[in-house]
Amino acid sequence: TRMQVQNEAALTRQLSEASHFERYDKRSQQWEPDDVPKRHVEIVLGTNAHKSLKTVRGLARQPHFRSNRTLCDVPHYDSASQIYGAFQPGEFSVPSKPTRQDAEAALAKLKHLISGFRFVAERDRAVALAGMLTGAIRSSLPTAPLFHTRATQAGSGKTTLAKLQAAFCSPDVPQTATYSTDPIEAAKQILALLASGPSVINYDNLTADMKDHPVMCSMLTEERIQGRILGFTKTVTCSTRVLVLSSGNNVAPIGDLTRRSLVCDINPKTEHAFQIRYDFDPLEVMRENRGAFVSAALTIVLAHHAAGKPQTTCQPFGSFEAWSDMVRQPLLWLGLPDPTGCVIEADEDDPELSQLTELVHAWRECFGSVPALASTACDVAERGQFTRKEDLADVCGDRG
Repeated sequence: TRMQVQNEAALTRQLSEASHFERYDKRSQQWEPDDVPKRHVEIVLGTNAHKSLKTVRGLARQPHFRSNRTLCDVPHYDSASQIYGAFQPGEFSVPSKPTRQDAEAALAKLKHLISGFRFVAERDRAVALAGMLTGAIRSSLPTAPLFHTRATQAGSGKTTLAKLQAAFCSPDVPQTATYSTDPIEAAKQILALLASGPSVINYDNLTADMKDHPVMCSMLTEERIQGRILGFTKTVTCSTRVLVLSSGNNVAPIGDLTRRSLVCDINPKTEHAFQIRYDFDPLEVMRENRGAFVSAALTIVLAHHAAGKPQTTCQPFGSFEAWSDMVRQPLLWLGLPDPTGCVIEADEDDPELSQLTELVHAWRECFGSVPALASTACDVAERGQFTRKEDLADVCGDRG
């Protein structure tokens, strides 16, 4: 089950299957079978709203939550949440009113699944668990942060962890994409990916830091984005209810992406990480028992709601309020470290932000509060009167 943008050829075929068209042949004076008139197809394609078609906010591969936090465990279309469920209901078993004990048992089950990973700190384990819970309820969340797994070397298990988190979102193999360095190409790529309604987009094995392209930032903080897809003349609106994952060795999101991303650090502390022996393969265990592990994740979220949604005091996480309510707070309630703690550290370590901060201080030192053109600053820098000449050149030197 997937979403698909309809072009003229595809819609012509579907209309032909749904209806029977005829034309009158004057020679034989008989009605003959005919193709769908092109004008009809153009009218349907050119209309943005159709009274006979229902709005689909996203696809769910398992039971999902409505806005009132009730669990919908019936597949097909749910009018309350506007989510289309594509799953076998008998595969999942979630208590109707789970207790804290049920939630603790479910958490222990998820912890055991990732027990073989060499996390740097307990907070990194919390980020990994947050990614698993997010995958299980992604279709119920309007927005969700990006989950990035950073390792010190190849063979540390970062790709396996990303695939494991993806499996909580869907049993299908996640779409693996290459992260473009060009913002225009990135926008085309992301819109094309979202048009098919994927459950997961995985940027695996990054070789450089993730630049904060506007379309990526919007995809993480907006419920829908618009744009033109190659091959289509009209603007397409795409749902962003997709789990976004990334991984790489010694690289991470930078710029505006730092506040939209949760980073999980893995360090095997050995020179030959690929030679480590593990007690079991978590991916294989997940595939064989996906229903049980997804049910465990849903149980944690539902138990927190059944307990009255107790709130642990923590810093706000802007743009992800619903995620914080349904993923972050249940984990804090069960005693785990705050998975968003890495955002503050990433913000402080962001090279672009550090460079800009130094530049602003140097600018104030040179010009005070008096406005000045960038070209004027470059001239001052050439005379050696600007202390951060290199930073100034990086920020605006190539733009004249």
